[in-house]
Amino acid sequence: MMIILLVVAGMGVDLGYIYVSRNRLQNMVDAAVLAGAQELPSSYDAKQAAAVCYACNLSPDNSPTPQLGIPPAGIDPNGTYYNIGSDEFLAITPYTITGNQRPASQIMKVKAQRKLRLFFMPLIGISTFTVCAEASGSNGSGYGSARGMVILDPDGGASLQLTGNADFNVPNGCLIINSTAGNAMSLNGNVTLSTQGTYVVGNYQAWGNIHMAPTPLIGQNPSPDPLAELAAPSITGLPSFKGGNIRGNRMITLNPGVYTGKLAIGGNAAVTFNPGTYIFQNGIEINGNAAVTGSDVLIYNQGGPLSFTGNTRINLTPPTSGDYAGISIFQAHTNNNTMTITGNADWSIQGTFYLPNAGLELQGNTSLIRSMIIAYRLSVIGNSSLRIDASEPAAAQTPTGGILLEE
Repeated sequence: MMIILLVVAGMGVDLGYIYVSRNRLQNMVDAAVLAGAQELPSSYDAKQAAAVCYACNLSPDNSPTPQLGIPPAGIDPNGTYYNIGSDEFLAITPYTITGNQRPASQIMKVKAQRKLRLFFMPLIGISTFTVCAEASGSNGSGYGSARGMVILDPDGGASLQLTGNADFNVPNGCLIINSTAGNAMSLNGNVTLSTQGTYVVGNYQAWGNIHMAPTPLIGQNPSPDPLAELAAPSITGLPSFKGGNIRGNRMITLNPGVYTGKLAIGGNAAVTFNPGTYIFQNGIEINGNAAVTGSDVLIYNQGGPLSFTGNTRINLTPPTSGDYAGISIFQAHTNNNTMTITGNADWSIQGTFYLPNAGLELQGNTSLIRSMIIAYRLSVIGNSSLRIDASEPAAAQTPTGGILLEE
Protein backbone atom coordinates (compact mmCIF):
# COMPACT_ATOMS: atom_id res chain seq x y z
CA MET A 1 0.00 0.00 0.00
CA MET A 2 2.83 2.38 0.90
CA ILE A 3 4.43 1.82 -2.52
CA ILE A 4 1.15 2.60 -4.27
CA LEU A 5 0.77 5.82 -2.31
CA LEU A 6 4.33 6.83 -3.16
CA VAL A 7 3.72 6.18 -6.87
CA VAL A 8 0.50 8.23 -6.79
CA ALA A 9 2.27 11.07 -4.98
CA GLY A 10 5.11 10.92 -7.50
CA MET A 11 2.64 11.09 -10.38
CA GLY A 12 1.15 14.19 -8.78
CA VAL A 13 4.61 15.76 -8.71
CA ASP A 14 5.13 14.98 -12.39
CA LEU A 15 1.70 16.27 -13.37
CA GLY A 16 2.41 19.50 -11.54
CA TYR A 17 5.75 19.73 -13.33
CA ILE A 18 3.99 19.26 -16.68
CA TYR A 19 1.41 21.94 -15.82
CA VAL A 20 3.98 24.53 -14.74
CA SER A 21 6.21 23.78 -17.75
CA ARG A 22 3.28 24.12 -20.15
CA ASN A 23 2.32 27.52 -18.70
CA ARG A 24 5.90 28.76 -18.84
CA LEU A 25 6.21 27.59 -22.43
CA GLN A 26 3.01 29.46 -23.33
CA ASN A 27 4.33 32.64 -21.75
CA MET A 28 7.55 32.31 -23.74
CA VAL A 29 5.65 31.75 -26.98
CA ASP A 30 3.38 34.75 -26.30
CA ALA A 31 6.41 36.96 -25.70
CA ALA A 32 8.13 35.62 -28.82
CA VAL A 33 5.21 36.29 -31.15
CA LEU A 34 4.80 39.83 -29.81
CA ALA A 35 8.52 40.49 -30.31
CA GLY A 36 8.30 39.17 -33.85
CA ALA A 37 5.13 41.10 -34.69
CA GLN A 38 6.97 44.37 -34.03
CA GLU A 39 9.11 43.66 -37.10
CA LEU A 40 6.25 42.88 -39.47
CA PRO A 41 5.72 43.06 -42.38
CA SER A 42 9.38 41.98 -42.78
CA SER A 43 9.06 38.19 -42.65
CA TYR A 44 12.77 37.52 -42.08
CA ASP A 45 13.18 40.11 -39.32
CA ALA A 46 9.99 39.01 -37.58
CA LYS A 47 11.07 35.37 -37.45
CA GLN A 48 14.53 36.25 -36.20
CA ALA A 49 13.19 38.54 -33.51
CA ALA A 50 10.75 35.89 -32.30
CA ALA A 51 13.46 33.21 -32.15
CA VAL A 52 15.93 35.45 -30.31
CA CYS A 53 13.26 36.51 -27.78
CA TYR A 54 12.41 32.86 -27.15
CA ALA A 55 16.08 31.98 -26.63
CA CYS A 56 16.56 34.84 -24.17
CA ASN A 57 13.60 33.69 -22.09
CA LEU A 58 14.73 30.08 -22.25
CA SER A 59 18.03 30.93 -20.56
CA PRO A 60 18.42 34.61 -19.68
CA ASP A 61 21.98 34.22 -18.39
CA ASN A 62 23.28 32.02 -21.20
CA SER A 63 20.92 32.26 -24.14
CA PRO A 64 21.40 29.58 -26.80
CA THR A 65 21.77 30.71 -30.40
CA PRO A 66 18.73 29.74 -32.50
CA GLN A 67 19.82 27.22 -35.12
CA LEU A 68 17.97 26.54 -38.34
CA GLY A 69 16.75 22.97 -38.24
CA ILE A 70 15.41 20.45 -40.69
CA PRO A 71 11.67 21.09 -40.78
CA PRO A 72 9.35 18.13 -40.32
CA ALA A 73 7.13 17.19 -43.24
CA GLY A 74 3.91 19.05 -43.70
CA ILE A 75 4.74 22.38 -42.00
CA ASP A 76 3.41 25.64 -43.38
CA PRO A 77 5.52 26.72 -46.39
CA ASN A 78 5.83 30.19 -44.83
CA GLY A 79 7.32 28.70 -41.67
CA THR A 80 10.95 28.67 -40.52
CA TYR A 81 12.01 25.88 -38.17
CA TYR A 82 14.58 26.39 -35.41
CA ASN A 83 16.30 24.30 -32.77
CA ILE A 84 16.71 26.45 -29.67
CA GLY A 85 18.49 24.54 -26.94
CA SER A 86 16.59 21.27 -26.83
CA ASP A 87 13.31 22.94 -27.83
CA GLU A 88 11.73 22.95 -31.28
CA PHE A 89 10.48 26.33 -32.49
CA LEU A 90 8.47 27.28 -35.58
CA ALA A 91 7.79 30.86 -36.74
CA ILE A 92 5.25 31.38 -39.54
CA THR A 93 4.60 34.57 -41.48
CA PRO A 94 2.79 35.63 -43.61
CA TYR A 95 -0.07 33.88 -41.85
CA THR A 96 -3.84 33.97 -42.28
CA ILE A 97 -6.35 33.65 -39.46
CA THR A 98 -9.82 32.61 -40.59
CA GLY A 99 -12.27 35.47 -40.07
CA ASN A 100 -9.52 38.02 -39.43
CA GLN A 101 -9.30 40.62 -42.19
CA ARG A 102 -5.82 41.82 -41.35
CA PRO A 103 -3.44 41.17 -44.25
CA ALA A 104 -1.43 37.97 -43.87
CA SER A 105 1.77 40.03 -43.99
CA GLN A 106 0.74 41.67 -40.69
CA ILE A 107 0.20 38.39 -38.82
CA MET A 108 2.59 35.73 -37.56
CA LYS A 109 2.18 32.47 -35.69
CA VAL A 110 4.69 30.86 -33.35
CA LYS A 111 4.74 27.24 -32.16
CA ALA A 112 7.12 25.55 -29.71
CA GLN A 113 7.46 22.17 -28.13
CA ARG A 114 9.66 20.80 -25.36
CA LYS A 115 10.32 17.25 -24.24
CA LEU A 116 10.21 16.89 -20.46
CA ARG A 117 12.00 14.13 -18.57
CA LEU A 118 9.75 12.95 -15.79
CA PHE A 119 10.81 11.98 -12.29
CA PHE A 120 8.39 9.34 -11.05
CA MET A 121 6.25 8.23 -13.99
CA PRO A 122 9.08 6.05 -15.39
CA LEU A 123 7.97 3.65 -12.66
CA ILE A 124 4.85 3.05 -14.73
CA GLY A 125 6.65 3.16 -18.09
CA ILE A 126 6.30 6.87 -18.97
CA SER A 127 9.70 8.53 -19.00
CA THR A 128 9.04 11.65 -21.09
CA PHE A 129 6.19 13.99 -21.96
CA THR A 130 6.07 16.64 -24.72
CA VAL A 131 4.43 19.98 -23.98
CA CYS A 132 3.36 22.31 -26.79
CA ALA A 133 2.26 25.93 -27.07
CA GLU A 134 1.31 28.29 -29.87
CA ALA A 135 0.24 31.90 -30.31
CA SER A 136 -0.57 34.35 -33.10
CA GLY A 137 0.15 38.04 -33.11
CA SER A 138 -0.34 40.98 -35.42
CA ASN A 139 1.15 44.35 -36.11
CA GLY A 140 -1.75 46.82 -36.07
CA SER A 141 0.35 49.76 -37.28
CA GLY A 142 -1.53 49.60 -40.55
CA TYR A 143 -4.85 48.34 -41.80
CA GLY A 144 -3.79 46.90 -45.12
CA SER A 145 -5.96 49.38 -47.04
CA ALA A 146 -6.80 53.06 -46.97
CA ARG A 147 -8.98 54.31 -44.13
CA GLY A 148 -12.27 55.14 -45.80
CA MET A 149 -13.87 56.26 -42.54
CA VAL A 150 -12.75 56.95 -38.98
CA ILE A 151 -15.41 57.55 -36.30
CA LEU A 152 -13.77 59.50 -33.46
CA ASP A 153 -16.33 59.33 -30.62
CA PRO A 154 -14.31 57.56 -27.88
CA ASP A 155 -17.12 56.02 -25.83
CA GLY A 156 -20.57 56.78 -27.26
CA GLY A 157 -23.15 54.13 -28.10
CA ALA A 158 -24.23 53.84 -31.74
CA SER A 159 -21.42 56.12 -32.83
CA LEU A 160 -21.94 54.48 -36.22
CA GLN A 161 -25.63 53.84 -36.82
CA LEU A 162 -27.02 52.08 -39.89
CA THR A 163 -30.79 51.63 -39.97
CA GLY A 164 -33.63 50.83 -42.35
CA ASN A 165 -32.35 49.75 -45.76
CA ALA A 166 -28.97 51.40 -45.33
CA ASP A 167 -26.21 50.27 -47.68
CA PHE A 168 -22.64 51.23 -46.74
CA ASN A 169 -19.82 50.20 -49.06
CA VAL A 170 -16.10 50.95 -48.97
CA PRO A 171 -14.83 48.60 -51.69
CA ASN A 172 -11.16 49.55 -51.42
CA GLY A 173 -10.82 50.71 -47.82
CA CYS A 174 -11.53 50.06 -44.18
CA LEU A 175 -13.74 51.45 -41.42
CA ILE A 176 -12.50 52.24 -37.90
CA ILE A 177 -14.83 52.95 -34.97
CA ASN A 178 -13.02 54.31 -31.91
CA SER A 179 -15.83 53.98 -29.37
CA THR A 180 -15.30 51.57 -26.47
CA ALA A 181 -19.07 51.08 -26.03
CA GLY A 182 -20.64 47.65 -26.27
CA ASN A 183 -22.85 49.04 -29.04
CA ALA A 184 -20.23 51.27 -30.67
CA MET A 185 -21.69 50.23 -34.02
CA SER A 186 -25.44 49.67 -34.25
CA LEU A 187 -27.11 48.02 -37.25
CA ASN A 188 -30.88 47.58 -37.45
CA GLY A 189 -33.05 46.57 -40.39
CA ASN A 190 -32.05 45.40 -43.87
CA VAL A 191 -28.53 46.72 -43.60
CA THR A 192 -25.56 45.94 -45.81
CA LEU A 193 -22.01 46.75 -44.68
CA SER A 194 -19.14 45.92 -47.02
CA THR A 195 -15.53 47.03 -46.50
CA GLN A 196 -11.98 45.76 -46.76
CA GLY A 197 -11.96 45.60 -42.97
CA THR A 198 -14.12 46.88 -40.11
CA TYR A 199 -12.27 47.56 -36.84
CA VAL A 200 -14.27 48.30 -33.67
CA VAL A 201 -12.60 49.27 -30.40
CA GLY A 202 -15.64 48.20 -28.38
CA ASN A 203 -18.31 45.90 -29.76
CA TYR A 204 -21.30 46.09 -32.09
CA GLN A 205 -24.97 45.12 -32.06
CA ALA A 206 -27.00 43.94 -35.03
CA TRP A 207 -30.72 43.24 -35.40
CA GLY A 208 -32.65 42.19 -38.47
CA ASN A 209 -31.50 41.14 -41.92
CA ILE A 210 -27.86 42.21 -41.64
CA HIS A 211 -25.20 41.47 -44.24
CA MET A 212 -21.62 42.23 -43.19
CA ALA A 213 -18.51 41.35 -45.15
CA PRO A 214 -16.09 40.73 -43.64
CA THR A 215 -17.12 40.14 -40.03
CA PRO A 216 -16.03 43.16 -37.95
CA LEU A 217 -13.07 42.78 -35.60
CA ILE A 218 -13.82 43.89 -32.03
CA GLY A 219 -11.51 44.88 -29.18
CA GLN A 220 -9.21 46.71 -31.57
CA ASN A 221 -6.86 49.62 -30.99
CA PRO A 222 -8.32 53.05 -31.78
CA SER A 223 -7.08 55.14 -34.67
CA PRO A 224 -5.88 58.57 -33.59
CA ASP A 225 -7.51 61.46 -35.44
CA PRO A 226 -5.67 61.34 -38.78
CA LEU A 227 -5.90 65.13 -39.20
CA ALA A 228 -5.42 66.18 -35.58
CA GLU A 229 -2.35 68.24 -36.50
CA LEU A 230 -4.07 70.10 -39.32
CA ALA A 231 -4.49 73.79 -38.47
CA ALA A 232 -7.51 75.85 -39.46
CA PRO A 233 -6.99 77.90 -42.62
CA SER A 234 -5.79 81.43 -42.12
CA ILE A 235 -8.08 84.35 -42.89
CA THR A 236 -5.11 86.60 -43.64
CA GLY A 237 -5.48 88.22 -47.03
CA LEU A 238 -8.98 86.84 -47.65
CA PRO A 239 -11.74 89.28 -48.57
CA SER A 240 -14.88 89.44 -46.45
CA PHE A 241 -18.44 88.85 -47.68
CA LYS A 242 -21.76 89.06 -45.88
CA GLY A 243 -23.26 85.79 -47.08
CA GLY A 244 -26.93 85.94 -48.03
CA ASN A 245 -29.59 84.11 -50.06
CA ILE A 246 -29.16 82.94 -53.63
CA ARG A 247 -32.46 81.63 -54.96
CA GLY A 248 -34.71 81.53 -57.96
CA ASN A 249 -33.09 80.89 -61.33
CA ARG A 250 -30.02 82.97 -60.62
CA MET A 251 -26.62 82.03 -62.02
CA ILE A 252 -23.79 83.40 -59.95
CA THR A 253 -20.07 82.91 -59.34
CA LEU A 254 -18.64 83.16 -55.82
CA ASN A 255 -15.09 84.00 -54.84
CA PRO A 256 -12.94 82.67 -51.99
CA GLY A 257 -13.08 84.60 -48.75
CA VAL A 258 -14.63 84.87 -45.30
CA TYR A 259 -18.45 84.74 -45.34
CA THR A 260 -19.57 86.34 -42.08
CA GLY A 261 -23.26 85.51 -42.48
CA LYS A 262 -24.97 82.28 -43.44
CA LEU A 263 -24.89 81.46 -47.15
CA ALA A 264 -28.14 79.90 -48.37
CA ILE A 265 -28.45 78.55 -51.91
CA GLY A 266 -31.83 77.25 -53.07
CA GLY A 267 -34.50 77.21 -55.71
CA ASN A 268 -33.06 76.55 -59.17
CA ALA A 269 -29.93 78.61 -58.57
CA ALA A 270 -26.72 77.62 -60.31
CA VAL A 271 -23.62 78.64 -58.35
CA THR A 272 -19.98 78.26 -59.30
CA PHE A 273 -17.27 78.40 -56.65
CA ASN A 274 -14.02 79.81 -57.97
CA PRO A 275 -10.87 77.97 -56.76
CA GLY A 276 -9.72 78.77 -53.25
CA THR A 277 -10.65 78.67 -49.55
CA TYR A 278 -14.16 79.53 -48.37
CA ILE A 279 -14.55 80.22 -44.64
CA PHE A 280 -18.17 80.21 -43.46
CA GLN A 281 -18.60 81.74 -40.02
CA ASN A 282 -22.34 81.03 -39.79
CA GLY A 283 -22.75 77.98 -41.96
CA ILE A 284 -23.92 77.11 -45.46
CA GLU A 285 -27.19 75.57 -46.57
CA ILE A 286 -27.92 74.25 -50.06
CA ASN A 287 -31.41 73.02 -50.85
CA GLY A 288 -34.16 72.83 -53.45
CA ASN A 289 -32.95 72.13 -56.99
CA ALA A 290 -29.79 74.20 -56.65
CA ALA A 291 -26.64 73.22 -58.54
CA VAL A 292 -23.19 73.94 -57.11
CA THR A 293 -19.92 73.35 -58.92
CA GLY A 294 -16.30 74.16 -58.22
CA SER A 295 -12.72 72.96 -58.64
CA ASP A 296 -9.83 73.23 -56.16
CA VAL A 297 -12.25 74.31 -53.43
CA LEU A 298 -11.88 74.01 -49.64
CA ILE A 299 -14.97 74.68 -47.51
CA TYR A 300 -14.08 75.54 -43.90
CA ASN A 301 -17.19 75.68 -41.75
CA GLN A 302 -16.21 77.76 -38.74
CA GLY A 303 -19.69 78.06 -37.23
CA GLY A 304 -23.31 77.26 -37.94
CA PRO A 305 -24.86 74.33 -39.83
CA LEU A 306 -23.64 72.57 -42.93
CA SER A 307 -26.69 71.24 -44.73
CA PHE A 308 -27.46 69.78 -48.17
CA THR A 309 -31.12 68.88 -48.74
CA GLY A 310 -33.62 68.40 -51.53
CA ASN A 311 -32.65 67.64 -55.12
CA THR A 312 -29.38 69.52 -55.04
CA ARG A 313 -26.60 68.76 -57.49
CA ILE A 314 -23.13 69.12 -56.05
CA ASN A 315 -19.93 68.79 -58.05
CA LEU A 316 -16.82 69.85 -56.11
CA THR A 317 -13.17 68.88 -56.16
CA PRO A 318 -10.62 69.68 -53.43
CA PRO A 319 -7.29 71.51 -53.62
CA THR A 320 -4.57 69.49 -55.30
CA SER A 321 -1.62 71.01 -53.44
CA GLY A 322 -0.77 72.66 -50.14
CA ASP A 323 -1.78 71.75 -46.57
CA TYR A 324 -5.38 71.02 -47.58
CA ALA A 325 -4.70 68.90 -50.63
CA GLY A 326 -7.41 66.28 -50.98
CA ILE A 327 -9.72 67.89 -48.38
CA SER A 328 -13.10 69.27 -49.48
CA ILE A 329 -14.88 69.99 -46.19
CA PHE A 330 -13.22 70.91 -42.88
CA GLN A 331 -15.46 71.82 -39.94
CA ALA A 332 -13.92 73.67 -37.01
CA HIS A 333 -13.15 71.73 -33.83
CA THR A 334 -15.35 74.20 -31.97
CA ASN A 335 -18.35 73.62 -34.25
CA ASN A 336 -20.44 70.63 -33.17
CA ASN A 337 -23.36 71.19 -35.57
CA THR A 338 -24.28 67.94 -37.33
CA MET A 339 -23.69 67.96 -41.08
CA THR A 340 -26.79 66.72 -42.89
CA ILE A 341 -27.22 65.28 -46.37
CA THR A 342 -30.84 64.44 -47.14
CA GLY A 343 -33.15 64.04 -50.10
CA ASN A 344 -32.21 63.06 -53.62
CA ALA A 345 -28.98 65.00 -53.81
CA ASP A 346 -26.87 64.22 -56.86
CA TRP A 347 -23.37 64.18 -55.43
CA SER A 348 -20.02 64.17 -57.10
CA ILE A 349 -17.67 65.31 -54.38
CA GLN A 350 -14.07 64.28 -54.28
CA GLY A 351 -11.95 64.70 -51.21
CA THR A 352 -12.06 64.24 -47.47
CA PHE A 353 -14.84 65.33 -45.08
CA TYR A 354 -13.30 66.30 -41.74
CA LEU A 355 -15.79 66.84 -38.88
CA PRO A 356 -13.66 66.32 -35.76
CA ASN A 357 -16.35 67.26 -33.23
CA ALA A 358 -19.55 66.85 -35.21
CA GLY A 359 -21.72 64.10 -36.57
CA LEU A 360 -22.73 63.37 -40.15
CA GLU A 361 -26.31 62.35 -40.88
CA LEU A 362 -27.12 60.85 -44.25
CA GLN A 363 -30.61 60.24 -45.62
CA GLY A 364 -30.26 59.68 -49.33
CA ASN A 365 -27.81 58.27 -51.82
CA THR A 366 -24.24 59.52 -51.75
CA SER A 367 -21.15 58.44 -53.63
CA LEU A 368 -17.80 59.92 -52.65
CA ILE A 369 -14.81 59.67 -54.98
CA ARG A 370 -11.20 59.50 -53.76
CA SER A 371 -12.46 60.37 -50.35
CA MET A 372 -12.24 59.79 -46.61
CA ILE A 373 -14.74 60.64 -43.87
CA ILE A 374 -13.42 61.58 -40.43
CA ALA A 375 -16.36 62.41 -38.18
CA TYR A 376 -17.29 62.27 -34.53
CA ARG A 377 -20.40 60.19 -35.28
CA LEU A 378 -22.26 58.95 -38.36
CA SER A 379 -25.86 57.92 -39.05
CA VAL A 380 -27.05 56.39 -42.32
CA ILE A 381 -30.84 56.26 -42.13
CA GLY A 382 -33.72 54.93 -44.21
CA ASN A 383 -33.28 53.95 -47.86
CA SER A 384 -29.82 55.45 -47.96
CA SER A 385 -26.61 54.32 -49.55
CA LEU A 386 -23.08 55.54 -48.94
CA ARG A 387 -20.20 54.48 -51.14
CA ILE A 388 -16.69 55.69 -50.49
CA ASP A 389 -13.83 55.31 -52.93
CA ALA A 390 -11.22 55.49 -50.16
CA SER A 391 -8.20 57.74 -50.48
CA GLU A 392 -6.41 59.41 -47.57
CA PRO A 393 -5.28 63.03 -47.95
CA ALA A 394 -1.57 63.83 -47.82
CA ALA A 395 -1.97 65.46 -44.39
CA ALA A 396 -3.36 62.28 -42.79
CA GLN A 397 -1.11 60.89 -40.06
CA THR A 398 -0.03 57.25 -40.32
CA PRO A 399 -2.07 55.07 -37.95
CA THR A 400 -0.09 53.95 -34.92
CA GLY A 401 -2.18 50.87 -34.21
CA GLY A 402 -0.43 48.39 -31.94
CA ILE A 403 0.94 44.92 -31.43
CA LEU A 404 -1.79 42.43 -30.54
CA LEU A 405 -2.09 38.81 -29.48
CA GLU A 406 -4.68 37.42 -31.86
CA GLU A 407 -5.18 33.88 -30.59
